[in-house]
Amino acid sequence: MGEEPQPLTTEAELRRSHSGILLIMAAVVAVTALAAGLFYGIAAAVGVVLGGILAWINFRWLDSSTRAMMVDPFAATTSILALKYVFRYLLIAAVLFAIWYYDVLPVVAVIAGLASFAVAVVIRGFTDIFKISL
Repeated sequence: MGEEPQPLTTEAELRRSHSGILLIMAAVVAVTALAAGLFYGIAAAVGVVLGGILAWINFRWLDSSTRAMMVDPFAATTSILALKYVFRYLLIAAVLFAIWYYDVLPVVAVIAGLASFAVAVVIRGFTDIFKISL
């Protein structure tokens, strides 16, 4: 009862998982940008790349916010951390709105690039599941 709980993952495992996700995300963005460029033109390819960059920034920002909560649980109750969390979404929404309003790039292509993180997490999850089961 007096034992200290052990973490589910080590820092090295977490770093390896994050680098794997980012590597898959880069591959997804590259393949999607190539396909978008071939089928819809250079503006669509640039939109996918920009969305991928936004997804990477979002991932890094979320990671640092989550780490801050885990290091100091009392920090999770502060309004500054909540504001950072909300500001992250507002910033992405503002960039998407500006792209749509000024018609700089296809918004769908930017959203496809933003989705690269979710696709990378799903791919990484499947590879981990099937690696364990083999």
